[in-house]
Amino acid sequence: LAYDLDGKTVAETYPSLSFDTRPTFARQTTKALAGAEAANITNIYHLGNTSQGYSYSLSLKAAKSFAFGLDLTAAYTYTQSKSVNSGSNSVARSNFIYNYTHGNANEPELGYSAYNIPHKIVISAFYTKEYAKHWSSTVGLIYTGSTGAPYSIYYNGDLNGDAATGNDLMFIPTDAQIDQMIFDSSAKYDASGKKISGYTAEEQATNMKQWLASDDYLSKHRGEYFERYAANDPFEHHFDFHFAQGFKFNTGKYVHKFELTFDVLNIGNMFNKEWGRYSSAAGSASYYSPVTYAKNGQFQFLHDGDYNMHSYSDYYSRWRGQIGLKYTF
Repeated sequence: LAYDLDGKTVAETYPSLSFDTRPTFARQTTKALAGAEAANITNIYHLGNTSQGYSYSLSLKAAKSFAFGLDLTAAYTYTQSKSVNSGSNSVARSNFIYNYTHGNANEPELGYSAYNIPHKIVISAFYTKEYAKHWSSTVGLIYTGSTGAPYSIYYNGDLNGDAATGNDLMFIPTDAQIDQMIFDSSAKYDASGKKISGYTAEEQATNMKQWLASDDYLSKHRGEYFERYAANDPFEHHFDFHFAQGFKFNTGKYVHKFELTFDVLNIGNMFNKEWGRYSSAAGSASYYSPVTYAKNGQFQFLHDGDYNMHSYSDYYSRWRGQIGLKYTF
Protein backbone atom coordinates (compact mmCIF):
# COMPACT_ATOMS: atom_id res chain seq x y z
CA LEU A 1 0.00 0.00 0.00
CA ALA A 2 1.05 3.60 -0.54
CA TYR A 3 0.59 6.38 1.99
CA ASP A 4 0.36 10.14 1.68
CA LEU A 5 2.25 12.52 3.98
CA ASP A 6 -0.50 12.28 6.61
CA GLY A 7 -0.15 8.50 6.79
CA LYS A 8 -3.44 7.79 4.99
CA THR A 9 -3.66 4.93 2.53
CA VAL A 10 -4.03 6.33 -0.96
CA ALA A 11 -3.25 3.63 -3.51
CA GLU A 12 -1.81 0.25 -4.31
CA THR A 13 1.83 0.44 -5.38
CA TYR A 14 4.13 -1.54 -7.65
CA PRO A 15 4.57 -5.26 -6.90
CA SER A 16 6.51 -5.55 -3.64
CA LEU A 17 8.29 -8.27 -1.70
CA SER A 18 6.18 -10.08 0.85
CA PHE A 19 8.99 -10.01 3.42
CA ASP A 20 9.79 -6.30 3.03
CA THR A 21 6.94 -4.55 4.84
CA ARG A 22 8.23 -0.97 4.89
CA PRO A 23 5.60 1.72 4.09
CA THR A 24 5.62 3.02 0.52
CA PHE A 25 4.38 6.32 -0.84
CA ALA A 26 2.58 7.83 -3.81
CA ARG A 27 2.78 11.49 -4.86
CA GLN A 28 -0.52 13.28 -4.31
CA THR A 29 -1.91 16.70 -5.21
CA THR A 30 -4.24 18.11 -2.54
CA LYS A 31 -7.43 19.93 -3.42
CA ALA A 32 -6.04 23.14 -1.91
CA LEU A 33 -3.16 23.09 -4.38
CA ALA A 34 -5.07 21.90 -7.41
CA GLY A 35 -4.64 23.68 -10.69
CA ALA A 36 -1.94 26.18 -11.66
CA GLU A 37 -0.84 26.83 -8.08
CA ALA A 38 0.20 23.19 -7.64
CA ALA A 39 2.60 23.40 -10.57
CA ASN A 40 4.67 26.01 -8.74
CA ILE A 41 5.37 23.77 -5.73
CA THR A 42 7.62 20.76 -6.10
CA ASN A 43 8.71 19.89 -2.56
CA ILE A 44 7.75 21.15 0.89
CA TYR A 45 9.81 20.21 3.95
CA HIS A 46 8.91 20.73 7.58
CA LEU A 47 11.70 19.74 9.97
CA GLY A 48 11.34 19.83 13.73
CA ASN A 49 13.32 19.01 16.86
CA THR A 50 13.36 15.76 18.76
CA SER A 51 14.58 14.61 22.15
CA GLN A 52 15.12 10.97 21.17
CA GLY A 53 18.82 11.15 20.34
CA TYR A 54 21.63 10.87 22.87
CA SER A 55 25.38 10.40 23.13
CA TYR A 56 27.73 9.38 25.93
CA SER A 57 31.40 8.48 26.33
CA LEU A 58 33.27 6.59 29.03
CA SER A 59 37.04 7.01 29.27
CA LEU A 60 39.86 5.44 31.25
CA LYS A 61 43.35 6.96 31.25
CA ALA A 62 46.73 6.06 32.78
CA ALA A 63 49.89 8.19 32.68
CA LYS A 64 53.41 7.80 34.03
CA SER A 65 56.39 10.17 33.90
CA PHE A 66 59.94 9.05 34.64
CA ALA A 67 62.72 11.24 35.97
CA PHE A 68 65.02 10.43 33.04
CA GLY A 69 62.62 12.11 30.59
CA LEU A 70 60.19 9.41 29.45
CA ASP A 71 56.44 10.12 29.49
CA LEU A 72 53.92 7.34 28.83
CA THR A 73 50.16 7.68 28.39
CA ALA A 74 47.41 5.20 27.54
CA ALA A 75 43.68 5.89 27.23
CA TYR A 76 40.56 3.99 26.18
CA THR A 77 37.19 5.54 25.30
CA TYR A 78 33.86 3.83 24.72
CA THR A 79 31.20 5.88 22.92
CA GLN A 80 27.60 5.33 21.94
CA SER A 81 25.76 7.91 19.87
CA LYS A 82 22.20 7.62 18.53
CA SER A 83 19.95 9.96 16.59
CA VAL A 84 16.95 10.07 14.26
CA ASN A 85 18.86 12.35 11.85
CA SER A 86 22.57 13.09 12.11
CA GLY A 87 22.21 16.42 10.31
CA SER A 88 25.32 15.74 8.28
CA ASN A 89 24.12 17.57 5.15
CA SER A 90 24.11 21.27 4.38
CA VAL A 91 20.41 22.01 3.71
CA ALA A 92 17.03 20.76 4.90
CA ARG A 93 16.21 18.90 1.68
CA SER A 94 19.44 16.88 1.76
CA ASN A 95 19.06 16.09 5.46
CA PHE A 96 15.61 14.69 4.68
CA ILE A 97 16.19 12.69 1.51
CA TYR A 98 19.56 11.22 2.59
CA ASN A 99 18.50 10.16 6.06
CA TYR A 100 18.57 6.35 5.82
CA THR A 101 15.46 4.57 7.08
CA HIS A 102 13.51 1.35 6.65
CA GLY A 103 10.33 2.88 8.07
CA ASN A 104 8.39 6.07 7.46
CA ALA A 105 10.77 8.69 6.10
CA ASN A 106 8.60 11.36 7.77
CA GLU A 107 9.06 9.71 11.18
CA PRO A 108 12.52 8.09 11.06
CA GLU A 109 13.34 5.54 13.71
CA LEU A 110 16.03 6.06 16.33
CA GLY A 111 19.31 4.56 15.15
CA TYR A 112 23.06 4.92 15.48
CA SER A 113 24.41 8.28 14.42
CA ALA A 114 26.91 8.97 11.66
CA TYR A 115 29.48 9.76 14.36
CA ASN A 116 29.24 6.56 16.39
CA ILE A 117 32.78 5.22 16.97
CA PRO A 118 32.38 2.68 19.82
CA HIS A 119 36.03 1.98 20.64
CA LYS A 120 39.11 4.19 20.62
CA ILE A 121 42.58 3.56 22.06
CA VAL A 122 45.35 6.15 22.27
CA ILE A 123 48.87 5.26 23.45
CA SER A 124 51.77 7.70 23.41
CA ALA A 125 55.44 7.64 24.36
CA PHE A 126 57.61 10.79 24.47
CA TYR A 127 61.24 11.03 25.48
CA THR A 128 62.89 14.39 26.17
CA LYS A 129 66.62 14.92 26.67
CA GLU A 130 68.12 18.21 27.85
CA TYR A 131 71.81 18.82 27.19
CA ALA A 132 74.53 21.46 26.68
CA LYS A 133 72.67 23.80 29.02
CA HIS A 134 70.52 25.41 26.32
CA TRP A 135 69.38 22.52 24.15
CA SER A 136 66.65 19.89 24.34
CA SER A 137 65.37 17.21 21.98
CA THR A 138 62.03 15.41 22.13
CA VAL A 139 61.01 12.36 20.13
CA GLY A 140 57.57 10.80 20.38
CA LEU A 141 55.24 8.22 18.86
CA ILE A 142 51.45 8.25 19.14
CA TYR A 143 49.30 5.20 18.35
CA THR A 144 45.58 5.60 17.70
CA GLY A 145 43.42 2.52 17.25
CA SER A 146 39.70 2.91 16.67
CA THR A 147 36.62 1.26 15.31
CA GLY A 148 36.23 2.12 11.63
CA ALA A 149 33.66 4.58 10.33
CA PRO A 150 29.99 3.67 10.84
CA TYR A 151 28.25 2.73 7.62
CA SER A 152 24.83 2.07 6.14
CA ILE A 153 23.81 -0.15 3.24
CA TYR A 154 20.94 1.19 1.17
CA TYR A 155 19.27 0.42 -2.13
CA ASN A 156 20.44 2.39 -5.13
CA GLY A 157 17.04 3.63 -6.28
CA ASP A 158 13.70 4.72 -4.87
CA LEU A 159 12.24 1.55 -3.38
CA ASN A 160 9.47 3.14 -1.32
CA GLY A 161 8.34 5.86 -3.74
CA ASP A 162 9.15 8.85 -1.52
CA ALA A 163 11.06 10.58 -4.36
CA ALA A 164 14.41 10.08 -2.58
CA THR A 165 16.83 7.72 -4.32
CA GLY A 166 19.38 7.38 -1.52
CA ASN A 167 17.60 6.69 1.77
CA ASP A 168 16.06 3.19 1.66
CA LEU A 169 17.99 0.89 3.97
CA MET A 170 18.54 -2.58 2.59
CA PHE A 171 16.57 -5.59 3.73
CA ILE A 172 19.10 -8.42 4.27
CA PRO A 173 17.35 -11.43 2.71
CA THR A 174 17.81 -15.09 3.49
CA ASP A 175 18.60 -17.47 0.64
CA ALA A 176 14.93 -18.44 0.46
CA GLN A 177 13.92 -14.78 0.23
CA ILE A 178 16.50 -14.12 -2.51
CA ASP A 179 14.77 -16.87 -4.49
CA GLN A 180 11.60 -14.74 -4.35
CA MET A 181 13.35 -11.64 -5.72
CA ILE A 182 13.20 -10.78 -9.42
CA PHE A 183 16.56 -9.76 -10.87
CA ASP A 184 16.91 -7.64 -13.99
CA SER A 185 19.52 -9.26 -16.24
CA SER A 186 22.43 -7.15 -17.51
CA ALA A 187 23.90 -9.95 -19.60
CA LYS A 188 24.89 -9.33 -23.22
CA TYR A 189 25.31 -12.07 -25.83
CA ASP A 190 27.13 -12.48 -29.12
CA ALA A 191 25.53 -13.64 -32.35
CA SER A 192 25.90 -17.29 -31.36
CA GLY A 193 24.05 -16.74 -28.10
CA LYS A 194 27.16 -16.94 -25.89
CA LYS A 195 27.22 -14.55 -22.95
CA ILE A 196 30.07 -12.08 -23.35
CA SER A 197 29.47 -9.64 -20.45
CA GLY A 198 27.16 -8.75 -17.58
CA TYR A 199 25.21 -10.99 -15.22
CA THR A 200 22.13 -13.10 -15.82
CA ALA A 201 19.32 -13.03 -13.26
CA GLU A 202 20.37 -16.46 -12.00
CA GLU A 203 24.01 -15.37 -11.59
CA GLN A 204 22.95 -12.29 -9.63
CA ALA A 205 20.91 -14.37 -7.19
CA THR A 206 23.76 -16.87 -6.71
CA ASN A 207 26.37 -14.15 -6.25
CA MET A 208 24.22 -12.23 -3.79
CA LYS A 209 23.79 -15.33 -1.63
CA GLN A 210 27.56 -15.85 -1.55
CA TRP A 211 28.23 -12.19 -0.76
CA LEU A 212 25.78 -12.06 2.14
CA ALA A 213 27.08 -15.31 3.60
CA SER A 214 30.71 -14.15 3.53
CA ASP A 215 30.21 -10.75 5.21
CA ASP A 216 30.61 -10.82 8.99
CA TYR A 217 27.79 -8.40 9.81
CA LEU A 218 25.34 -9.26 7.04
CA SER A 219 25.59 -13.01 7.61
CA LYS A 220 24.44 -12.55 11.22
CA HIS A 221 21.40 -10.44 10.32
CA ARG A 222 19.71 -12.33 7.50
CA GLY A 223 15.98 -11.71 7.38
CA GLU A 224 16.34 -8.28 9.02
CA TYR A 225 16.56 -4.67 7.93
CA PHE A 226 19.98 -3.06 7.99
CA GLU A 227 19.69 -0.52 10.79
CA ARG A 228 21.07 2.97 10.18
CA TYR A 229 24.86 2.99 10.79
CA ALA A 230 24.51 -0.26 12.74
CA ALA A 231 27.89 -1.58 11.56
CA ASN A 232 31.37 -0.13 11.43
CA ASP A 233 34.21 -0.59 8.98
CA PRO A 234 37.16 -2.72 10.18
CA PHE A 235 39.29 -1.58 13.12
CA GLU A 236 41.95 0.97 12.13
CA HIS A 237 45.53 1.50 13.31
CA HIS A 238 47.43 4.78 12.89
CA PHE A 239 50.81 6.04 14.08
CA ASP A 240 52.00 9.66 14.27
CA PHE A 241 55.66 10.62 14.76
CA HIS A 242 56.83 13.78 16.51
CA PHE A 243 60.28 15.37 16.84
CA ALA A 244 61.10 18.71 18.46
CA GLN A 245 64.43 20.52 18.78
CA GLY A 246 64.47 23.27 21.39
CA PHE A 247 66.87 26.06 22.29
CA LYS A 248 66.41 28.28 25.37
CA PHE A 249 68.25 31.23 26.86
CA ASN A 250 67.79 33.75 29.64
CA THR A 251 67.54 37.52 29.40
CA GLY A 252 67.36 38.87 32.89
CA LYS A 253 64.61 37.09 34.76
CA TYR A 254 62.89 35.85 31.61
CA VAL A 255 63.40 32.54 29.77
CA HIS A 256 63.02 32.50 26.02
CA LYS A 257 62.67 29.29 24.03
CA PHE A 258 62.58 28.49 20.35
CA GLU A 259 61.31 25.08 19.30
CA LEU A 260 61.45 23.64 15.79
CA THR A 261 59.02 20.72 15.33
CA PHE A 262 58.67 18.05 12.67
CA ASP A 263 55.65 15.75 12.55
CA VAL A 264 54.78 12.85 10.29
CA LEU A 265 51.07 12.02 10.46
CA ASN A 266 50.06 8.45 9.66
CA ILE A 267 53.73 7.49 9.36
CA GLY A 268 52.94 3.82 8.70
CA ASN A 269 51.73 4.71 5.21
CA MET A 270 55.20 6.07 4.46
CA PHE A 271 56.57 2.51 4.62
CA ASN A 272 53.63 0.50 3.27
CA LYS A 273 50.76 1.85 1.17
CA GLU A 274 48.35 -0.59 2.83
CA TRP A 275 49.14 0.60 6.37
CA GLY A 276 47.28 3.35 8.18
CA ARG A 277 44.24 3.40 5.96
CA TYR A 278 41.22 5.47 6.99
CA SER A 279 37.87 3.96 6.02
CA SER A 280 36.42 7.40 5.24
CA ALA A 281 37.16 11.09 5.38
CA ALA A 282 38.06 12.00 8.94
CA GLY A 283 34.98 12.28 11.13
CA SER A 284 32.41 11.14 8.57
CA ALA A 285 30.43 7.99 7.95
CA SER A 286 30.52 5.61 4.98
CA TYR A 287 27.65 4.32 2.86
CA TYR A 288 27.35 1.50 0.35
CA SER A 289 24.69 0.62 -2.24
CA PRO A 290 25.67 -2.67 -3.91
CA VAL A 291 22.05 -3.62 -4.66
CA THR A 292 20.04 -1.56 -7.15
CA TYR A 293 16.27 -1.29 -7.20
CA ALA A 294 15.84 -1.24 -10.96
CA LYS A 295 12.17 -0.97 -11.89
CA ASN A 296 8.80 -2.62 -11.45
CA GLY A 297 9.93 -4.58 -8.40
CA GLN A 298 13.15 -5.83 -10.03
CA PHE A 299 16.64 -5.70 -8.53
CA GLN A 300 20.23 -5.90 -9.71
CA PHE A 301 23.34 -7.20 -7.95
CA LEU A 302 26.06 -6.55 -10.51
CA HIS A 303 29.01 -7.99 -8.59
CA ASP A 304 30.83 -11.27 -8.15
CA GLY A 305 30.10 -13.42 -5.11
CA ASP A 306 33.35 -12.41 -3.39
CA TYR A 307 32.58 -8.71 -3.75
CA ASN A 308 34.20 -6.51 -1.09
CA MET A 309 32.16 -3.34 -0.67
CA HIS A 310 34.47 -1.75 1.91
CA SER A 311 36.62 1.09 0.64
CA TYR A 312 39.00 3.61 2.11
CA SER A 313 39.76 7.31 1.75
CA ASP A 314 42.64 7.74 -0.66
CA TYR A 315 43.41 11.25 0.60
CA TYR A 316 43.22 10.74 4.37
CA SER A 317 45.05 7.41 4.18
CA ARG A 318 48.23 9.11 2.93
CA TRP A 319 51.08 10.09 5.24
CA ARG A 320 51.59 13.80 5.69
CA GLY A 321 54.51 15.82 7.05
CA GLN A 322 54.47 19.21 8.71
CA ILE A 323 57.09 21.61 10.12
CA GLY A 324 56.43 24.13 12.86
CA LEU A 325 58.23 26.82 14.78
CA LYS A 326 57.22 27.91 18.28
CA TYR A 327 58.56 30.76 20.38
CA THR A 328 57.73 31.01 24.09
CA PHE A 329 58.71 33.73 26.51
